[in-house]
Amino acid sequence: VYQYPCVWIDFRNREDKYANYFNNAVFATRYNYLFSFMNRFSFETYDVDIWGLSACDGPAGYKHYGASEGNHDGTIAPYASIASIVFTPDLSLRAIRGMLGKYGPLVWGRYGFVSGFNVDARWFSKEFVGIDQGVIVTMLENYRTGFVWNTFMRIPYVQEALKKIGFVEKVSDYAVTPWYMEEYKKMTSGPTGRIAKAPKRTITVDGNLDDWEGVPRNVVDEDMNVPAGGIRKVDKRTQILHSHFYAAWDDERLYLAARVFDEYLVINIAPDDLGAFYRTDSIEFYLDPSRAGSNAGIFKIAIIPFDTAGNPQAVRHEDANPGPIQKVAPEVKVASSKTENGYVIEVSIPFKYLGIVPRPGTVIGFSHTIHNSNKRDAKLGEYVRENILSWTPVADTWARPESWGTLELAE
Repeated sequence: VYQYPCVWIDFRNREDKYANYFNNAVFATRYNYLFSFMNRFSFETYDVDIWGLSACDGPAGYKHYGASEGNHDGTIAPYASIASIVFTPDLSLRAIRGMLGKYGPLVWGRYGFVSGFNVDARWFSKEFVGIDQGVIVTMLENYRTGFVWNTFMRIPYVQEALKKIGFVEKVSDYAVTPWYMEEYKKMTSGPTGRIAKAPKRTITVDGNLDDWEGVPRNVVDEDMNVPAGGIRKVDKRTQILHSHFYAAWDDERLYLAARVFDEYLVINIAPDDLGAFYRTDSIEFYLDPSRAGSNAGIFKIAIIPFDTAGNPQAVRHEDANPGPIQKVAPEVKVASSKTENGYVIEVSIPFKYLGIVPRPGTVIGFSHTIHNSNKRDAKLGEYVRENILSWTPVADTWARPESWGTLELAE
């Protein structure tokens, strides 16, 4: 995200109305280093001069590693630090020397640095990935002479394109422009006063909503669009997309259900493709049990109504314990059914996963999000998401639990 655009385009002292992307990359890269540095006592691989968390081969295969909790395991991608040399020459040169000095031929071979290594797992990749070597070579040359930048920036089409999309030359020390900082504050200061009531009732999780008769209905409608790049607002003139959702509880479990109204259900995820369900038609429920005094951490469940074998699938996604539900929260129950105008999803979550002893009056941070596509020829596994609606429709709502509404357990 930060390196590859800067391989070709010289973003130094340039900005559009949103950001100075070179400065942004500098800040992000220094954070990447700092994250490794602060975790060096927990992972043997990380060291004062050995860092670089990014997508690469790992002990269990390719993974999109990053500088965030739950998204790293001690695996270092050498290209991440080396190809950042234009952003952090001091840290990157030290990383090169540090990796070669400490591990030598274990990380360096015929084609340069290997694709990844993890000392904690006693694993060193034998692979050399072309795109990794390419970004290393081009960024080293940009650091040395600026050759790639100078050549690419002379292309008339590139110059004209930058002008048309609003880039101007400007020396600044910020990453995000003051104008966009204010706009972002507006987008992320959305409704936090929403309250959903959950009466005490045991529900059979079978994809049928008969058990929910009399339970208060909450609505996510076509106007509750989440602002996000590459995402379109729902066109109410041509689309049907909304959700009626419900909540209930008993002494052991929290029950959630959503009836999603969607004129076309896209089913393009294979049973073994358990991740990133936001690519296609799916829903999410977000739970923040800290509002009830729990330290169990955020619980976010993403659910597709049907995989290509006709079954629902669920994962915990970007939360305190991410992974397929069968592995990380095996007592969660999920069911789905098709309707004449969409689909139904039901889920029950044991309170023990939330670290809560439920009682009337307990409150939990809560939101419900819908991801939608209407692409009728979606390929298997293809990213086809077009719309996002949410009960708390603010930018990055999935990462902003302070913006979520409240789920209150009632009598």
